[in-house]
Amino acid sequence: MSTPAAEAIRISTPQCEHGIGTVIRTLGAGGMIAGVVVRAVDVWPDDRGYFLEVARMRQGLAAEFPSDSTQVSAALSYPGTIKAFHFHQHQTDLWVPAAGMFQVALVDLRPESPTFGVKNTLYAGSLKPWQILIPPGVAAELSDAATPVMARQWIAQPPAWLRIHSLISPPDAELMAALDRGECEATQLVIERQADILIMDEWKGRAIAQSRGLPLIGALS
Repeated sequence: MSTPAAEAIRISTPQCEHGIGTVIRTLGAGGMIAGVVVRAVDVWPDDRGYFLEVARMRQGLAAEFPSDSTQVSAALSYPGTIKAFHFHQHQTDLWVPAAGMFQVALVDLRPESPTFGVKNTLYAGSLKPWQILIPPGVAAELSDAATPVMARQWIAQPPAWLRIHSLISPPDAELMAALDRGECEATQLVIERQADILIMDEWKGRAIAQSRGLPLIGALS
């Protein structure tokens, strides 16, 4: 789930120490980024399976989410994939990993925040059903726990040439309906910045990019 903030949050790239930061292993653990909130998700099992309650409007972590501008979406991550790094200047996210196990890495990009530059790593999913509230200005990376260690280490310590840009305007309805957030925002960013190339392997994303005449290449091509 996500909801827009009233004003854009100012962001800046911090000088972080190497590593994955503070690992949040329990609810209420210390070292959490300011504004990030983690709560347990209600799971109701019976002999047929289980029922997982993602959120209730006007209650819990979604209590302040306005019903007229809140988006509810679902995404699937294949084993060995990384979706990183995402951040918003206007939007608050409420993540609920519902199946499998995911590594969630967070970095505080807000220079006015008391935890500016702090990094958190959480492991959430079927073995640890948590809701994670991520405020605007906090960069989030979602990776499958089966992702190779080398890939996770690379994104935890990105090279100097890597630049993170926010969107000027939200993606259009076709992109949002057809693509996961990572592919959706990457395509929108290429459109807005008139980038030289879009690197994408996901077939739906490639088809849409080709239909719009965007310069395209695969990561392995």
